[in-house]
Amino acid sequence: MSRIGVSRAVVVWSLAIFLAQPVARAQEEKFGEINFPISCSAAAQRQFNRAVAMLHSFYFPETVKAFTALAQQEPSCAMAYWGIAISQRPNPLVAPFPAELMDKAWQAIEAGRAATTKTQREKDWIEALAVFFKDYDKVDLRTRTLAYEAAMARLAERYPDDTEAAIFYALALNEAVDLNDKTYAKQFKAAAILQAIEAKQPNHPGIPHYIIHSYDFAPICRQGLSAAQRYAELAPASPPRAPHAVAHVFHAGDVARIDRREHEDDRGRQGLRGTA
Repeated sequence: MSRIGVSRAVVVWSLAIFLAQPVARAQEEKFGEINFPISCSAAAQRQFNRAVAMLHSFYFPETVKAFTALAQQEPSCAMAYWGIAISQRPNPLVAPFPAELMDKAWQAIEAGRAATTKTQREKDWIEALAVFFKDYDKVDLRTRTLAYEAAMARLAERYPDDTEAAIFYALALNEAVDLNDKTYAKQFKAAAILQAIEAKQPNHPGIPHYIIHSYDFAPICRQGLSAAQRYAELAPASPPRAPHAVAHVFHAGDVARIDRREHEDDRGRQGLRGTA
């Protein structure tokens, strides 16, 4: 079978897994399982975990609504504002972002800095994200993206038991890929980080989602197949995330015309990054 034939078989099979989920699945709110400890109230913790789980599936604008609701209910909770800020990037792999959203994100960073309920770790989370939005109208996107990658590397190193730091660092690596680097160094590094955590958190939606993106390049795309199958089981049924992400394993290895169509669709709806 040709490479294209194999790729078509892969996507048909993977999409079938997703579409075969019971109709009831679409009726329930299911975003996978995450545990991102914060110092706010127990109620806030539950809301925060739910919102972060949505964030890992790029469920915009519901993520903004969820974090905003949390900030309104518990204004002192600093990490609620971190959530508002990071959610202003509808899909972090499809940049640049509108100036209006960047401004809202910076305002949220400032609010998080001013909020009273936060630990040193939470301050570090906020400051790591701040470098991406600071002076967004003066500093070019590439510089800010690399600064954010470096900040997340430091955060993950400082808090080795914080798996969310490692997972968001892996995402930051994918944001910062050099498309001219055919060794795929950042992508393989991101995938290795995620795969090291996967067995401990098998129901975490971000892990397979970001593994898919790590391998979202034609020469290495088949390595993302098992993650695509897993993500199809974990991701929310309501937004078009899982079938689209699964399809990336397919279109990365398919003919250019299909890749271009995916790319154009993504740009039009702030969807996933194309491979062009």
